[in-house]
Amino acid sequence: GLELHPGVYSYGGPPPVEQIEQMMQCLRDFTLSGQRQGSLLAIQCLYEVANRIRKVGIPSIVRQAQQIIHADFTDPDLSVDRIAGQLNYHRGSMSRAFHRHTGVTIIDYIAQVRLQHARMLLMNSEQRISDIASRCGFRESNYFCRWINRHTGLPPSKLRRAATA
Repeated sequence: GLELHPGVYSYGGPPPVEQIEQMMQCLRDFTLSGQRQGSLLAIQCLYEVANRIRKVGIPSIVRQAQQIIHADFTDPDLSVDRIAGQLNYHRGSMSRAFHRHTGVTIIDYIAQVRLQHARMLLMNSEQRISDIASRCGFRESNYFCRWINRHTGLPPSKLRRAATA
């Protein structure tokens, strides 16, 4: 919730020694009131730390890659190599930066975007499954059906029926 990730951060201030001492005193108090006070101080300390550290922004190369994916996910030829080429960036460096800042690989991110769009179309339109497959970047509707089943646990027809039920 505080978006703190393991690593070294610039804290920007003196350590909260007084708050830590107060928390230690509360930990010695085993009453419900003491435990509540200790919890409140711990949460306040966490928020203070979170507010003081410098936020690490997403590099522009990752944002640009995400924009390309959202714009071109309907293209079956969308690949890491193509995205890296469009951005004049080394494929490996871009893949590592993308994974480090998003927590998923580029291929998984493309799959998430396609899956989200496929679900939306299946649940909110009467289009044929083959048309939905091509609108989500798949050349073959049979592969699309297997892919949807693998990612959702339901074939497209049942996914569509589940939305209308």
